[in-house]
Amino acid sequence: MLPGARLAAFIELACEIERSIACRARPADLLVNQYFRSRRYAGSKDRKAITAYIYEYLRCRELLVWAQSQLVVQETERLLPLLFLTRYYPDLMELLDGSSQYSPEVLDEVEAELVHKSLDLDWSKAPMEATLNTPIWALHGLLKRFPSSISTEMLAMNMPAFFDIRVNTLKASMNIIYQFKESVQCIEKTNFSSVGVRVKTPLNLGAHDTYKKGQIEVQDEAAQIASALIAPQPGMKIIDLCAGAGGKSLTVSSIMNNSGKIIACDISEHRLAEAKKRAVRGGHSNITTCLLPEDRVQRDDMLAQYKGASDRVFIDSPCTGTGTWRRSPDQRWRFNSDTLAEITEMQRSLLLEGANLVKAGGRLIYMTCSMLPQENEDIVKQFLEGQSCFGWKLLDYRTVWRETDLSDRIPATAALIPETLQLTPAQHETDGFYIAIFQREEG
Repeated sequence: MLPGARLAAFIELACEIERSIACRARPADLLVNQYFRSRRYAGSKDRKAITAYIYEYLRCRELLVWAQSQLVVQETERLLPLLFLTRYYPDLMELLDGSSQYSPEVLDEVEAELVHKSLDLDWSKAPMEATLNTPIWALHGLLKRFPSSISTEMLAMNMPAFFDIRVNTLKASMNIIYQFKESVQCIEKTNFSSVGVRVKTPLNLGAHDTYKKGQIEVQDEAAQIASALIAPQPGMKIIDLCAGAGGKSLTVSSIMNNSGKIIACDISEHRLAEAKKRAVRGGHSNITTCLLPEDRVQRDDMLAQYKGASDRVFIDSPCTGTGTWRRSPDQRWRFNSDTLAEITEMQRSLLLEGANLVKAGGRLIYMTCSMLPQENEDIVKQFLEGQSCFGWKLLDYRTVWRETDLSDRIPATAALIPETLQLTPAQHETDGFYIAIFQREEG
């Protein structure tokens, strides 16, 4: 593709993502993949260059939204990507001259006026949320967690995430990673997980035999840590209440050496089908799936068979995903204060639901991929206050850590409740995962 064609593709795709953000439809990564699937003429270098522009654009979008608010008299669909180009790639603006049929359309009068006005903007006057690329709905909670290090933490959130791999110990040993040495320049052991490795250069894992054979899985180290802190033992009965595509169930199954029983539950038939496929590929024979109805009464009836009978129940709760903004930067604008309130209500409900399934002496593990206290510590406090007469206690993650085969180096927590673990990209080089571990006392 010619440079003008690449630029036209970037603008077209950015506008499509903006329309999706406005109606909270498909995420950016899915839109990017679909865009190129329907444009087979785009070569690998073209796809890489256009995708790089898109993610760079999303990692400064809040600043561009602020700039737009200072300029707009009449909105135009292309203004945000045009502001991005004007500020960061002014030389590329010369390609909007209509010199080629593949180049972007020339600026209309309104666009030209707004772009010209943007040259006089004082970007230093942008508010904190704009400079940190953090929407205001999330800023309050993040400031509560990081009162003196918010800039450092959000800078890390605007960097691309690493690519982490988990070795499936049912099928392979850590030595299998040496097979990648020839094709990957930089591969190293993860900091805390005993079965994780980190790749810092691009890797087409789907084409690799070790992946096809189920010997390895893609999984961020934070999720590996969270799975290990479930502290499963062979022979246990374990419920994964929000299994999704089953990543943590697979990890727990490997730790249990295929012993015992794991019931992977979810409301999505599609996600559970993917979990089944991954379980077969990885040789996991102790995982069964359970499709939960969304209707509360029907859901309660289905889960009644497991009431008070599980050694472990873990809940990787639906959340705002603030801890995964490195991977999904557009996730920032798919929520607001109202949807945050709806999600926290769901989280409280799921925690109570999971608690009913734990037997005496068993454990309930609550986790999110969020860094907002509203979804983490606030939920934990409310649960403990409401369940104070039901024999629940909060375990210190450091104590549970010593029960696992995780690294001897226990990470310091960024949590406001010191017994719980909050991981962050800046401090731990992982996704921003939160884990709280409760135990139901005997008797």
